[in-house]
Order: sequence, then structure tokens, then C-alpha cells
Amino acid sequence: MPYAIDCRPFVYRFLSLLQEFSNSLIPVKSIHAQTITNPVLEDQLLATKLVRTYCDLGHVGDARLVFVKFSHPRTILCNAMAGGYVRNERYHETLALFKLMGSGNMEIDNYTCNFALRACMGLFDYKMGREVIRRAAEKGLESDPFLESSIISFLVKFGSIDEARRVFDTMPEKFVVCWELYDRWVCAGMPI
Repeated sequence: MPYAIDCRPFVYRFLSLLQEFSNSLIPVKSIHAQTITNPVLEDQLLATKLVRTYCDLGHVGDARLVFVKFSHPRTILCNAMAGGYVRNERYHETLALFKLMGSGNMEIDNYTCNFALRACMGLFDYKMGREVIRRAAEKGLESDPFLESSIISFLVKFGSIDEARRVFDTMPEKFVVCWELYDRWVCAGMPI
């Protein structure tokens, strides 16, 4: 949304302040209060930082208040909220947001699917996890190395070792997390 005045300097200042004081609730609330009286809260980048900061401090309710002010949030803002839900073990809310994003005009991406899979693992929800994997494949996201690692973790958690191994074997780029999963297989006596 275009501003009547150029608010970018204010946005950058608030972002800088949030970065500096992100480990303490009182300054964050003070910064948030100042953004309310200024049109900068309409900036989704600033809202994303507020959501992440509140969630990191364990104040998911405050993050949600920032999030719901946007009738058409961008994917990055939705992912900040979904990631905050996961980090605070609010798995049902994570999946509700994932479903909302998939049914509306909001795009899901590899981060969205990663958060949703982590929520499925937290809830032991195999059926929904398979749905997340299916939707990731539809969007062509399954080749992201971080998402592939989450898919492998999900499959291993639910005992689909052969399928997890196939995902691992088809990964063009295996990084540390993948090799740690591989080590767990070996330590657990799984066939290589």
C-alpha cells in the first residue's frame, strides 16, 4: 500500500529497534505501541518482524493480534506466524493456518510446508503429513533440501523407512542434517 508520506525510514528504524531489543518484552511492546500510531504497521515486513519477535518471546497471542490486522497477508508473514506456532508447540494453529493458506489466495512455499510437517510430527498426524507432502509435490517444492529433510524425518518417525531412504537417495544435495538422519538410521540398526 502506498503511503501518503515515505514511511520507509520509520520502518527501517523500527526494524532496527526490534532487532536490538528482541530479547525483552517491555521494549518490544513499546515499539509495537509506537507503530500503531504510525502508518508503518501496514508494512508487512515490519509486521513479520513483530510476529517473529513476539513468538520468540513466547507471546503468541500478541503475535496473532499483529497478524490478524492483515486481510491479505503475504506468505512471509504467514510463515512467521506458522513458525511461531511451531516453536511454541501450537501445532493445531499451525495446521489451521496451513489449510487457510492453501484454500485462499495465499501461496504456500517450502517454509510453510516445513512448519506444517513439523506440526504433524508434533501431533502424530500421519494423514495430514501425507497431505502436506502431496501439496508440496504439487507445487514442485519437494526438492528443497530443508523440506526434504523434514519429509525424511516425518517418514522415519512414522516407520516409512524405505520411503525415507528413497527420498534420501534421490536428494541431489545432502547436507549435515540429512547425514545426521542417516547416522540415526545406522545407529537404530536400519538397513543401509
